[in-house]
Amino acid sequence: MKKILLILFVFLGMGPLYGQLMYPGDTNNDGRANHLDLLPIGLAFGAQGEPRPAASENWFAQEFIPWPIFLPTTPVNGAFINSNGDGIIDTLDLDAIVANYDMMQDSTMPFPWQHNIQCLSCPPPTLSISYNLDSVEVNGAFQAFISVLYPETIPFDLGALGLALELSYDPELVVETSVVVTPNTDEGT
Repeated sequence: MKKILLILFVFLGMGPLYGQLMYPGDTNNDGRANHLDLLPIGLAFGAQGEPRPAASENWFAQEFIPWPIFLPTTPVNGAFINSNGDGIIDTLDLDAIVANYDMMQDSTMPFPWQHNIQCLSCPPPTLSISYNLDSVEVNGAFQAFISVLYPETIPFDLGALGLALELSYDPELVVETSVVVTPNTDEGT
């Protein structure tokens, strides 16, 4: 009986077991902090879990206690999404993405997850870009409309969870403050 009590005491006195490492801002654990890390925050917004001990938003490997949630269709644990380490996934987690934008790493545990880009609700969608003008004059303005179109057989709620894109343009030709992105989140449009 003494051996059993001794073993229980040792296990109960150890505290939480770590063993996984994350980098703040790399919420999808693909090895880089960038715009693709915004989607996991939206997917898990409001989720709560164990705060990260000695949490920092600085770019270095940090131990965490795994959460009971994962990103859909991935092995990425929810604790990766909690960039500021406070135990709540919210807008404060965006700060680490901004602070560490374009930083790269390859030393997390588990190793960074590589995207397996597939259409989960095949057939795949069509990406369409249209413009309100055929040409633009100097100092003129135009609008571009980007649409993700699914076949009618795919229900709206089985479509894309989000869209990440990068706008590249010549700053000599475009006034940066004039670029505005306005999402249309109306169902079925």
